[in-house]
Amino acid sequence: MRWVYVIILASCLIFIPGVSALGFEPVSSFSATPVSGFPPLSVQFNDLSEGSPTSWLWLFGDGGTSTEQNPEHIYQNEGIYDVFLTTANAYGQSTSQRVKYIRVGLEPTPNFVANPLIGSPPHEVQFSDKSTGNPKTWLWNFGDGTTSTDQNPIHTYNLSGRYDVTLQVSNAVGTGDRIKEQYIAIGYPPSAKIGVSPTTGYAPLTVTFMDLSDETPYSWFWTFGDGGTSTDQNPVHTYSSSGTYPVTLTVENLFGSDNASLQSSIHVNPPVTASPTEPAAPSPPGSPLVANFIGAPRTGDAPHIVRFTDTSTGGPTWWRWSFGDGLLSSEMSPTHTFTSPGNYSVTLTIKNDYSTDSLTREEYIRVTGEDTAPIVTEIPVPMTSVFGIEKNSDPAESYEEYEDCNSLSSTDYEGGLIGSWWWIILLLVIIVCGVALYWWKFIRKSRSEGWF
Repeated sequence: MRWVYVIILASCLIFIPGVSALGFEPVSSFSATPVSGFPPLSVQFNDLSEGSPTSWLWLFGDGGTSTEQNPEHIYQNEGIYDVFLTTANAYGQSTSQRVKYIRVGLEPTPNFVANPLIGSPPHEVQFSDKSTGNPKTWLWNFGDGTTSTDQNPIHTYNLSGRYDVTLQVSNAVGTGDRIKEQYIAIGYPPSAKIGVSPTTGYAPLTVTFMDLSDETPYSWFWTFGDGGTSTDQNPVHTYSSSGTYPVTLTVENLFGSDNASLQSSIHVNPPVTASPTEPAAPSPPGSPLVANFIGAPRTGDAPHIVRFTDTSTGGPTWWRWSFGDGLLSSEMSPTHTFTSPGNYSVTLTIKNDYSTDSLTREEYIRVTGEDTAPIVTEIPVPMTSVFGIEKNSDPAESYEEYEDCNSLSSTDYEGGLIGSWWWIILLLVIIVCGVALYWWKFIRKSRSEGWF
């Protein structure tokens, strides 16, 4: 009977994986040093398998193999490699794998330069790859919807704007990318234009100058012809002496500069003085009044601030501006803020002692964006009598009349809710009836339960 047990036990051992009557199959394991470096990279592999293997098969991931127990292998090319070791003995075999175990080389570090960075369309830019780490592929994104896979591409920008540029580089080890924000600036140089009011008058003459240039200049330089200068965008200058003065404006932005001269110079007449013995007589009527004006800037997002300048001729002494949004001004050259989007027609009416004139510029100011005007909500007040205060009475008068609350009496509220004795009597009747009803129910319940 014992032999039967021995036979059964031996049969079971045969079918248990890795176990036989005589030994175990191996368990593969290994290490390597170094696991990273630059090509050619020599790596020493060491077998750490258990179970006394008698054969070894190494796969180094680059196509190389070995049957040695502890081989040395040289990696010639950059890359990341998986390594396999299969060991075997008389009782079976085992395989161990290490994924991305050997790293030969480094992933690239992207970098680049471009020239020229600024220009007017069409603007051609030379891009140069300055990446390290031996990249093998390049992907450029120029920020205007176009790309390139050249290492050093040339690209042409056809529209104004500021563009982000991105470079992505890759090799067998990895990928890296870099972005330079608003790296390329494309636009046009400014076109200088001058606005001025008035162009003639008596000394001392104060003149308002306005920059009406296109393409958004960043700097301004005015010369007023009398030795005075300014770097303000819209300066105000006073001529103290009579004469004729040429005016120039030089403007500049990122893309260039321009200058302009006033078509008609500033004419300053000698000051008018009264006779020492007689009062000054009123000046005779000169040229007829002709209304005219300019405003800048004419477009923008709300709240949009516009400076208006009267350029009328004929010597007006009275001004009335209507800005198209329901607001008015009587200044000569006002500044006005448009708080709501829309197209606004502006009217200027001028007068003097002899005549009047007006000018309307239809849809002269264009305002975009969101409405910034304050929202005013009217809350209706009920037209009822409260505490004896009659309908439609002046709230201020009512407040003053009853300001001292300690001095109020029932006569002050005659006809009111609280001041009426009838309401007080009714309230007392309700309270008495409520108490009586409560006790009546309490007595009935007590009798039904045999309390008394």
